[in-house]
Amino acid sequence: MAALLFAVFLVAIGKSPVDFIDYVWRGGFGTAFSFQNTLQRSSPLILTALAVAIPRAHRPHHDRRRGGAGAGGFAAAAVAVPMVGFVPPIVTMPVMVLAGVAVGAVWVGIAGYLRYGARR
Repeated sequence: MAALLFAVFLVAIGKSPVDFIDYVWRGGFGTAFSFQNTLQRSSPLILTALAVAIPRAHRPHHDRRRGGAGAGGFAAAAVAVPMVGFVPPIVTMPVMVLAGVAVGAVWVGIAGYLRYGARR
């Protein structure tokens, strides 16, 4: 349906949908360089999709409990930004990991306490 609507749009602005498909095909797969470039640029997207799809397929009930990862990632970035240019990366990376793990653990610990610990 989206392709059909886009084809109607192309016709409305005076362009050929067949030419558009040809340009996209040649740009993505026409030469060895363009195919390599397509694979190189799509790999992070494919791996990210797999990183979400595989755990979801095995544990669908854990979908809504990703707040710790978000909070930990935010904490790691917040700790790292002031260090850029002043502290070497070999020191910055472990500090980021420790900050992310600590904040993520506290965040998940709060949720765990509210769910299970407060029942006593």
